[in-house]
Amino acid sequence: MCERMTMMCRGQSRLAVAAGFLAGEGCFRIDKKRPKQGGSSKVYPHYGPSIRAGQVDREPLDLLQALFGGTTRLQRHDGNPRHQPMYLWQIGGSHQVLDCLRRIRRYLPTKKSQADLLIRLCHLLQERSRSPGSKTNPQRALHWEEYEELYQAAKRLNRKGGSADHA
Repeated sequence: MCERMTMMCRGQSRLAVAAGFLAGEGCFRIDKKRPKQGGSSKVYPHYGPSIRAGQVDREPLDLLQALFGGTTRLQRHDGNPRHQPMYLWQIGGSHQVLDCLRRIRRYLPTKKSQADLLIRLCHLLQERSRSPGSKTNPQRALHWEEYEELYQAAKRLNRKGGSADHA
C-alpha cells in the first residue's frame, strides 16, 4: 500500500475514507446465478452479495484490500488506446461482505439503502446455512421470495437515477 494513503488515514478515519470511496466509486450488488435446468426437483437460483470498486489508480483499492480482504486484479480495457487499464477490487460472500458493511455503514454518505439490502441478504444466507439440507431444501424455498425481492430492490437502486437513500 502506498505510504501517502497510509499516512493520510489511520484507524477509524481509514474506515471513513474507505466508506466515502465506496459510496462514490463502489457498487453494492446482489448477484443472481440461475442453476442449470435438469432433474425432477426444483432447484432455486443462488443469490450472493458482493461489493466492487474500479479505479485507474490502484492505491485506494489497496486500502480496501488491506481493510476488508478480497481480490484486486487488472481489468482488461476495451482496446481503445485512449483508455487506461483499470483495476477492480471485489469481495463476495455473506461473511466478508457483512464484516465490511458492519465496519463502514455509519460512515457511508450515500448508498445506505444498498448496504442495508446486502446486510439483510447476508443475515438470511447465514440463517439458511445453519439449517440442514441441500439446495432443494424447503427451507431455501421459504427465503427464495425474499431473496428475489432484495435482488430486484438492489437492481432498482443501482440503476442510474435510482431511489434516494434513507438516512
